[in-house]
Amino acid sequence: MRVRSVVRLKKSKVNDSGGWSRKELPPRWCPVFSKKKPMAGDWHWRAIKASAANREFVVVAQCSPNRGNWKAFLIEKLEDEHSVVARFEDHGGHPGVHVHSHCARSGIDVGPTTLDGLGRIPPAGSFHRRVYGHTLQSFWDSAMSFFNVVENGETQLGQTYGLF
Repeated sequence: MRVRSVVRLKKSKVNDSGGWSRKELPPRWCPVFSKKKPMAGDWHWRAIKASAANREFVVVAQCSPNRGNWKAFLIEKLEDEHSVVARFEDHGGHPGVHVHSHCARSGIDVGPTTLDGLGRIPPAGSFHRRVYGHTLQSFWDSAMSFFNVVENGETQLGQTYGLF
């Protein structure tokens, strides 16, 4: 499956957005959007650019700690467009860490529509309840591990949380 192989691909960090921000999310850090995305309420975002095997990626996290909403996207650059490969998330409405992706379409659609209609792993009815007390930093570390993004030539394999 293409999605799993892309998620597991060891990626090296190239550039960082500079830490957590509550300002508007610009397209250079979430390139599936053509305009800035406002961050309402207590939402925070952070992003990195990464590369692997002559491929370019962006990982962007959007979190609302007070609401218990935690999500991170792996976005791949495809020629002049961008595609969401997978979304790693944890939130109160759906217990347990889980992933959404376009497995049936191989994750290669482009633009903002790639955020919609994502399949869920594990399925919503599966037993997968895990309780994590996330902070912004701990969720970011989990997302970087899940998407297998390393810094300074680290060699460990990303943590799949039993999802893949």
